[in-house]
Amino acid sequence: MSGAPHRCRARGAGLIALFALAFGVAAGAAQAGARDLETARWTKLDRLYYADVRDGSSPRYHLAAYAKRADSLRFTISHDGDRANAPGLFRDDKRVDTREKDKADEWVVDRENGGRRVLRLIRAALEERGAARVVVRMRGFHARAKIVVVIVRAECNVDPPSYPLTCIVEP
Repeated sequence: MSGAPHRCRARGAGLIALFALAFGVAAGAAQAGARDLETARWTKLDRLYYADVRDGSSPRYHLAAYAKRADSLRFTISHDGDRANAPGLFRDDKRVDTREKDKADEWVVDRENGGRRVLRLIRAALEERGAARVVVRMRGFHARAKIVVVIVRAECNVDPPSYPLTCIVEP
């Protein structure tokens, strides 16, 4: 052996460093994904309300969703090849107590931006099939939720004397 100093270098040191870096990035992405899923769990549809009220003092058909921690909401329905969707309007004057500690906010269908068509298709589906399938899409803080709600006419309340149709569906 010669008297020159010998440098020792591990062959896999670069690979180990690269693997550790990739694992750290993947763990950070997984943690961010878990945070999004946790937030999505908190964006919740409490109930959907549909009514056919014939009292003459307000619009005849009503559609509202009661949601918790939602920033925006959209109603969608398809029936016999026709499809309609409309945004929900947040009613900050209507905050409803629920069985839980949180309060649900009322979102009514926007009649000016497609809401009339949504209501017409719900009415047609209930008359023809006895059920209407409404998709509610919500956005919260870093979360999106899609909930399918089925309104079944046989499960709705019809109270005398004017016999208005009132449906409250809890998904």
